[in-house]
Amino acid sequence: NLRAIRSSRAIWLSIVGLALFWAISQVLLAAFPAYAKATLAVTNTVLIQGLLAASGVGIVFGSLLAGRVSRNYIELGLVPVGAIGIAACLLLLPMLHSATAIGLLFLGLGFCGGLFIVPLNALIQYSAPQTRLGTVLAGNNWVQNLAMLGFLALTVLFALLGLDSLGLFLLLALTAIGGALYTIRQLPQSLVRVLASALLKRFYRVRVIGFEQLPKQGGVLLLGNHISWIDWAMVQIACPRPVRFVMARNYYQTWYLKPFLKLFGAIPISAGASREALAEINACLRNGEVVCLFPEGAISRTGQLGTFRSGYERAVEGVEGAIVPFYLRGLWGSQLSRAYNPKLRENSAAGLKREVVVAFGEPLPLDRRCSNSRSAPGRAIPRSSIRCRWPG
Repeated sequence: NLRAIRSSRAIWLSIVGLALFWAISQVLLAAFPAYAKATLAVTNTVLIQGLLAASGVGIVFGSLLAGRVSRNYIELGLVPVGAIGIAACLLLLPMLHSATAIGLLFLGLGFCGGLFIVPLNALIQYSAPQTRLGTVLAGNNWVQNLAMLGFLALTVLFALLGLDSLGLFLLLALTAIGGALYTIRQLPQSLVRVLASALLKRFYRVRVIGFEQLPKQGGVLLLGNHISWIDWAMVQIACPRPVRFVMARNYYQTWYLKPFLKLFGAIPISAGASREALAEINACLRNGEVVCLFPEGAISRTGQLGTFRSGYERAVEGVEGAIVPFYLRGLWGSQLSRAYNPKLRENSAAGLKREVVVAFGEPLPLDRRCSNSRSAPGRAIPRSSIRCRWPG
């Protein structure tokens, strides 16, 4: 079981996160009654259990929201948001001395927990091979129970040493803060994705087609049309795996953008100095990462698919993996596209959101070439074989 869950970094980190959450929850269940008696002077068992039950109600509502947000894709951006919320609630707990306030706090703690655990469970099921899914889930339960027993042993140790529950809760808060910081470090793209989604959802509704076409493991090169300035956000929203985007060096070098772009693993490229960038793309694919490249080289000025540049073909030499073509629809004519002529703009009805579709096609071997690229025709892919299936 351990070999199965350690075979994928995404699965292992998800299991560790879930184990940490349920271990902290177990300690709260065990230590809160003594804390309520000593700090709040509450001895009513019904009231204490009611306060703890508020966390369960919060998990229900948090899970419902996470499921609604992730109905078309796995919204991993909820994971760092939930982790931050859990850490904040644990840090506030020792500061409250009212049963009502603590009840609301437990409700918020459970709500953040729902946001945290639903995407992680979905990611485990998405990343695990179908033939080993049962083994992975069994290993997940084993690690969670082991973590809960370990944290309960810590609770017993605090009691034997005569330490109060307040110190234990502060230790839990510090553990949760450390976990939240680690989550943000491991999923910076996801945090940006959920923030971008929150900003864009007022104007756009994202729908994903061909989600099952995305390989769960191994190097993947995403190739698609370039319609607007926020294409990267739409692709990252649709893909559950972290994506490294290739972008123009002149934008990458902007002083106020460079630190963030470097943190998120963006790869700068320019026409006169592309060898280094192509080598980095090659290395990323060898490491099993997902790289997104817009082979047209620029945002479309007509809304139509332009000529593919041949650079991406040199970036995949000697690499095992897959090319996944994708198509973006719904962004042409928006304020963030290059449809400068007002007559070309597609104005949505007042109060309606613009629907954006991200459609993924069938994976292709990395050694294939596209028939509309500027390279030699040698093993060319017919355009019909790289189309994305489109309803209607």
